[in-house]
Parts: sequence; C-alpha cells; structure tokens
Amino acid sequence: MFPQFTLVYILLHADSSSIPCLEPYCECSSQRNEAICTNLTFIPRLPDFVVNVYFRGNKFTNVSRNFMLNVTKNEIRHISLVDNSIEHFSRNSLYDLKWTRNFEISAEPKVYDLDVRSAFFKFNGNSLEKVRFEDNNWKTLPPDLFFGQTNIIEASFSGNKAQRDAFVVFAPLQKLQLLNMSRNSLTTFNLQGQCTLQIADLSKNYIDEFQNFGCGTCDKFCCQSHGCKSISLNLRVLDLGSNSLAFLKLSYFYCLPSLEILISNSNRFVSINDNIFVVLPSLQKLYIEKNQQITTIGSTAFNVSSLRLLSLAHNNFRFDSKLNVHNFDPNNIFRYFLNLEVLNLGNNYLASDSNTSILLFKHLSKLTTLNLENTRLNNLPTGIFSTMVSLESLNLKDNIIRYWPDGTFDNFVNLKYLNLQKNQIQLLNKTSIKSEVLQRLLQFDLSNNPLMCTCDLMWFRNWIKQNNTSFLSNYPQGYKCAFPENLQDTLLEEYNPTEVICTPWNPLLTMTLVLSTSGFFILVLMFSVYKCHTNIRNYLYLFRLHRLQKDGYLQLDNSEDFAFHAFVVYCNADREWVHASFVKRIEHEGIRLCIHHRNFDVGVPISENVDKYMKES
Repeated sequence: MFPQFTLVYILLHADSSSIPCLEPYCECSSQRNEAICTNLTFIPRLPDFVVNVYFRGNKFTNVSRNFMLNVTKNEIRHISLVDNSIEHFSRNSLYDLKWTRNFEISAEPKVYDLDVRSAFFKFNGNSLEKVRFEDNNWKTLPPDLFFGQTNIIEASFSGNKAQRDAFVVFAPLQKLQLLNMSRNSLTTFNLQGQCTLQIADLSKNYIDEFQNFGCGTCDKFCCQSHGCKSISLNLRVLDLGSNSLAFLKLSYFYCLPSLEILISNSNRFVSINDNIFVVLPSLQKLYIEKNQQITTIGSTAFNVSSLRLLSLAHNNFRFDSKLNVHNFDPNNIFRYFLNLEVLNLGNNYLASDSNTSILLFKHLSKLTTLNLENTRLNNLPTGIFSTMVSLESLNLKDNIIRYWPDGTFDNFVNLKYLNLQKNQIQLLNKTSIKSEVLQRLLQFDLSNNPLMCTCDLMWFRNWIKQNNTSFLSNYPQGYKCAFPENLQDTLLEEYNPTEVICTPWNPLLTMTLVLSTSGFFILVLMFSVYKCHTNIRNYLYLFRLHRLQKDGYLQLDNSEDFAFHAFVVYCNADREWVHASFVKRIEHEGIRLCIHHRNFDVGVPISENVDKYMKES
C-alpha cells in the first residue's frame, strides 16, 4: 500500500501549480511573471506564473515540437532565444505557441534563415505582434517569411547583412509600425506600401541613395490594397545616421508630411542647401551631427518654423564669416526658428568677432537650451544672449573664456543650469554673476578653472560658505587654486583669508596721507625740475646709454633683422580707432605694425606673445 500512496502523491504534486523553478539554471520572478534560463541542454517545465521566458547562452542544437513541449504548457506571451547555439528549427517546432505576442531569435549565426521561415509557416495563431531577428548574420531575408502573419506591428532585423532587396519581406505586414534595419549592408531602401509605418531605423548601413517614398504616384505604390488614391506615409521617426549619403534634396521628403524626427548623423554631406526641409510641416527634431565635411549652410536651409530641436554638434563647421563670406549667413541662418527650444552647436567653431555671434543668436527668443560646448569661444561679447529671455540651460564647457562684460547673465530670469567647466576663468565677483542669478540656479558648474585665490575671489568664496553647495557641480574637488604659486592645487574651500588681510585701507586716511605727502613732493619736484631740468635730461640720457652698452645692445644698421617696424600698445578703449584709422594709415606708408589681436599666436599666453613680438619689432 505504501508504494501506491507515494505514486499518487507524486502525480498530484506534478499537477499542482507549485512547480519549482529549476535553480540555478533558471531565475524566476513572480512579480515580473518571467523566467531567465541559461546553461541548459533542454527546456524544463516552468512555474505556471511564467508568461515571459528568456533562454540565453544554452545548448539547444535542434529545436523541434517535442523540444518546445514544456514551454508550450504555459500561456507564453514572450519567448526569447538568444545565443543558444541553435543549428536547426523543425517545420512544426513553433506550432503550439498559441498565445505568443513577442518572439525573438537573435545571436544564432548557425541558424539557416529558411529554417526560420519554415517554422513560421506553421506558427499557429495570429497573436504575434513583435518579432526580433538580430545579429544572425543573415545575408538574405526570405520574401515569404511572414506569410499569414498579418498582425505584426514591430519587426527588427538589426545586425545582419541584409542588402537592398531586404524590404520585400515586409510587404505582407499591413499593420507594421516600427521597423529596425540598422547595422546591415543596405545601399538603398524602399518603404513604398508601408503606409502604417511610424518609426524606421535604417542607421549604420551603406545607403548612398535616398529612395523617394512615392506619394506623388500614391495610387500605384502606397496602400494599393486599400484602394487609396493620395495617401502619404505616416512615418514620424526616420533614422538615416551612419550611412553614405552625400546630398539632401527637397524631393526626398515630399511624402513625409507626418515626419517629426529626422536623424542624419555621420553621413558625407558637404553642404546643406536652401529650403531642404520646407516640405516637412511636422518636423520637430532635426539631428545633423558628425558630418565634418560640411563647408556651406544655405541662408534658408532651416526654413522650417515647426522645428523645436536642432543639433549640429560635432561638425567642426566654422560659423565665422571672416574666413569665408559664402559659407553661411549669420543674420538669416536661424531667422526662421519661430518655435526652436533646443539648439546644440557643440564642437564647432564660433566666430571670433562679436558682431557675427550677436547676429547668429538674435532671433532665438524662445530658446530654452543652448549648448556651445567646445566652440573655441574666448569671450562673451556684450549682448550675445540679450534676446534669450526664456533660456533655462546654457552649456559653455570646454572653451577658453576668461571674462565677460558685467550684466551678461542678468537677463536670464529663467536660467536653471549653467556650465562653465574647463575654461580659463580666474576670478568671479559680485558683478560677474549677481547673487540673484546664482540663487535661481539648480546646477552651476565652475569646476576645473584656474582660479586665482586672492582677495578678489573672496566674495565668491564667502558666497559658497553662506549658501548650500549641493547645486555646485564637482564641488569641492573640482575647485582648486592655480595662483598664486604657494596656494597651487589648494582646494578653494581651504582658502581662508582673514577679513583684516582683505579689508581695504580706509579711503579717507589714504586720501589724507596721499594729499599731504604728494603736495610736498610736487613742490620739491617742481622746484628741482625748474632749476636743473637741463642737467636732469642729460643725466638720464647718459644713464640710459650706459645701461644699453652694458647689456650688449648695439645699433643695428639693417632693419631686415626684424619682422615688424613697430610694436603697437594701446588701451581697449582706443581699439576701434587703432584698427580702423591708425593701422590703415601707417601701414599704407609701407610700415609693418605688430597688433595684438591680429599677429599674436592663438593659445599662447599674452606675456609670452609680448616677449616674442617685442623682440621681433
């Protein structure tokens, strides 16, 4: 009797819903209703709550209907087969997956694509909605792979070697909304007939030909099975990044009235011509990044008022009209952005003259985010951001900014994020950025700048100590003294000058002492000069001559040993007169002048430039 009782108990236990997870080969989660299994040679019976199963890194050489029997005992909604060393699928192996909505076979390079097609022919039921066949090394896609599967809305074949005829396989999928063909070997593409498609990822291929979508002849190609006459594509997102496109033409986009996001990074564009995107009334985000061969941007290239985000990052484009007056128009290039909120110009070259920069940004009144990282800015001209009253985030990281005019940031009443990391900023005082502006910031980054730890920086140091530093990025490690030498690499929070040291001398006392002593010395000096002015002048000349002879200076007979006739020193207030009048007039007479902003070496400290060019003058 005892053996019979044991047998009945085992059978009852096997039929119960408490089937254990096959540890350590499987990890089961009742919260996520899933099981992840690895290092198996068979498919075990899974707990009843499992409806999502992932088989990864197993040894499933041959997959047959019997092999899949255990998994079909559950109402599996999602099944994923990844890197399981599968070599063969039997014709009816997927027959019993009646409830499956998501199906994946990826990283199985030994599987023959026709085997998968054969298995799909016997796929029982129309519940399948999402399929993924990635990194299988398939060079061709069977044209009838999806025969009878009419409800698929997402398909991914990323990471194969499919070529230009690959799109035939998607013809039966009249409900397809997302298609991922990235990382293949496509040289062109054809999406005609895919009227329900909303997202197409064609990045990382070899596409050099942009196929028209055929809306002009919609009755022949698009939705022909539905009897449509003039229906255009519903595509909202198109990714053409990392391909071989050399041109963008207006005709490329005629059939994309619903397109909202266009990505064309890392292609071979040499120019962006006028009115290219004007036929895209719904375009909101445009990415043209890492196209370093672009030399020209038309003045109406971005004539699309619906645009909210434009990224031209990493193009190394020179927004400098002095270098080439035809490469772009600073007054009009961003004129048509009525609704632009995000502009990314990082890793390009901004103009060195203030007028061009001011013209470039003057139309961007609704901008909320501006990225000017690594744009070689060495200063912020007065009024460069004056129209950006809505700006919330400003990134000026990795430039060579030393200073900016007082009040530059005063207009930013909505500014929340300011990044000035890795510039050449030495001092920050109460006129550089007002405390009201700092208090509105949620994040401020001034790290990795060569701070000059003197009494001039005391205001900023005190402000930090009196306020919460949580909004200060990389503090305290990123805030170190670079000057003076005895404080080099000292953390700013450890720089504690006393009030006595940094308190200025009483101005009234100073005035009294200066007036009394200077009055006496002026009288003495005036009397001495009046009596001995001739002798004083002679003594000064003799002293100067003696000093020059002692230092080895000799009169040169030939001026060709110098690069310039004269070294011009002038105040910044006289800069306009020096450049506009003085230099032109003097150099018109054949005299070569050394001018700071014209002749100094870029990137070299001013002191070294002065020493070098004084010797050459």
